[in-house]
Amino acid sequence: MDDDGAEGTEGVDLREVYRQRQQRLSSRPRTVSDSQGGDAAPASRARAFRKRLCSKTLERLFRQLFVDLNQSIKWQQEVADGQVPRKSCDMWCYLAGLAERLQSGDATLELACRMIQAHGCCPRASTMLLRLYTRRRMTGPAIAQALGMVRVFQYRAGGQAPVPLWLLDQVADLVYTVGLSVVRQELVASRGERTELREDEKGLERVLEELASMEIDGIER
Repeated sequence: MDDDGAEGTEGVDLREVYRQRQQRLSSRPRTVSDSQGGDAAPASRARAFRKRLCSKTLERLFRQLFVDLNQSIKWQQEVADGQVPRKSCDMWCYLAGLAERLQSGDATLELACRMIQAHGCCPRASTMLLRLYTRRRMTGPAIAQALGMVRVFQYRAGGQAPVPLWLLDQVADLVYTVGLSVVRQELVASRGERTELREDEKGLERVLEELASMEIDGIER
């Protein structure tokens, strides 16, 4: 019986069996786990289900802030090098808004607003300069910007229209900061030797009278 078993074993070609087994293994489709190891599947799942760090709205805001910061840094570098680049009025408006929003400095804000006004009359630039001069207690330049805003309002209104709230608000901040008497003294000094009031000066006087009737802070000074 042992001899029969031995003869059966000798009849099997082990090399052929090994070759067939290798062929079956090579023809089997390879998977990611076979080629990269057991850690590949969890890594792929981690990539597929990666958690967002913030919402889409915040991501959009961060991207815009990144662009604004780059533009502001580039512009400040140009100013530091003594250059005044030639830009469109829209671009100067954008840079002025950046300077005010990012608090880049009074000099850069004033430069941008002045370049806007060099292109033409702009109430937005006058408003930003009025806020700047009010904060620095520069009454004369602040009144000059307020007169410019009054001229724009008179041109657009075309008559004895009520004083708009946005103009009252800006001049009220100036009155609150330096006092009504200081504003009126500076307004009289700006006329020089003229005795007749211009239309914009009459308009600013009406604004001051309106603020006095509202009894805001600063009218007693």
